[in-house]
Amino acid sequence: MEKLKILVSAYAFHPRAPKWIGHRSGYTSWKLVEQLVRFCDVWVMTTNQNRDPVLESLSEGGLPEARIRFVNLPKFHKFLRRSFSGQYLCYFLWQRSALEEARALHSEHQFDAAHHLTPGPEWFPSFLGASLPIPFIWGPLLEDEGIPKSLRRFQSNRLNIKKSWEQTVQRWARRRHARKKCAQNSRAILVSDPDTVEKFPKVDRKKIHFFPSYGIDAVSSLSKMKSSREKNVFRAIGAGNLTRESGFFEIIRAFRRFVQSHPEADFALFGNGPEKNRLERQILRMDRQGRIRIHPPNEMESMRKEMHDSDVFICPVVSQDESVWVIEAMAAGLPVIGVDFGGRGMHIQDKWGVKVTPGSSKDMQKDIVHALEMLYKNPKTRLKMGRAAQKNAKENYVWERLGNKLKRIYGEALLQDEDIRFSRKGEERFFY
Repeated sequence: MEKLKILVSAYAFHPRAPKWIGHRSGYTSWKLVEQLVRFCDVWVMTTNQNRDPVLESLSEGGLPEARIRFVNLPKFHKFLRRSFSGQYLCYFLWQRSALEEARALHSEHQFDAAHHLTPGPEWFPSFLGASLPIPFIWGPLLEDEGIPKSLRRFQSNRLNIKKSWEQTVQRWARRRHARKKCAQNSRAILVSDPDTVEKFPKVDRKKIHFFPSYGIDAVSSLSKMKSSREKNVFRAIGAGNLTRESGFFEIIRAFRRFVQSHPEADFALFGNGPEKNRLERQILRMDRQGRIRIHPPNEMESMRKEMHDSDVFICPVVSQDESVWVIEAMAAGLPVIGVDFGGRGMHIQDKWGVKVTPGSSKDMQKDIVHALEMLYKNPKTRLKMGRAAQKNAKENYVWERLGNKLKRIYGEALLQDEDIRFSRKGEERFFY
């Protein structure tokens, strides 16, 4: 049987693994296209800004089965990207050009379906989905969930005004005809967190599949890791954007209380941000023994090595980006302590993690200390949770597994092949 012809829209599309968590969308698109070419004929539209790294990778043998079309960004895109509104105006203008290219390609190749692939916000429509007269796959989609109410008091007035403006734009965009039509025309909608489901009408929710916005290449064996579990040291690790509302102040204060009872413990925090200097000053006042350290954001490979020498990962609060580190920590065999908020609450389950309820600063510190005490006093439980975390990462986040899941979704949505079609009744809905 002939392969399906799929037209992919990938605004962000990059062949190199990101060095830090904030640059993963393009790499996710690339890795998912690598999976699509296993069972489809794929044409990819991306921005001309990605031309050099993409062509370099193609010359080295990357994506040999995919056809790449570069669509120009507006000439003044660098100016537009300076603001939130400008970024999405740039995205809007690129999508309009990409739609013209898509129509020309479709008249030539007669695609079986289109897929808007780059992970992005659920409130911004895909022009392909709203306008092309062919089956459409949308996502993975994200929601800009903000932060828990208990931590919003730490945001500056300027940031509150900015967030308020962004939320106004998002509410307006959800009411637009193009966004509604995009959802109506979709055969499958891929979302990465449960809160996004609520942003769609009930009639469209039956099309939704949970699908992560990030994956991993492989999972190492715990037996091959050099782990601090074999030492007389209890090491915790965290990573993220160092802002006041991130929850890192609460994490550091909680760990200081923990260290008072367990002076052999230490905490390594990797990250950067506007509150880094303030956090460092607080650590100098609180931690005379140097058990808490802030490191610059290393490359991801170095960060993974540091994880393999730790006992527990403590997840911050703020954004979807930090959920990436939950997945990386699970792949490294670490139990995860995280705030039960937004998409992270879905990644962290009792088998391999401890959820902290968002609340007052004192309550969060108390819960974090309690979780650290439990994991410290029960090394067998810690190891069991680490193995469960790795098992979950291996079964649900490895790129090849995600490709198989995507294949099943295509089979159901497009009803093209009995070998890849499946029943919803028998499917495990990805997250536990």
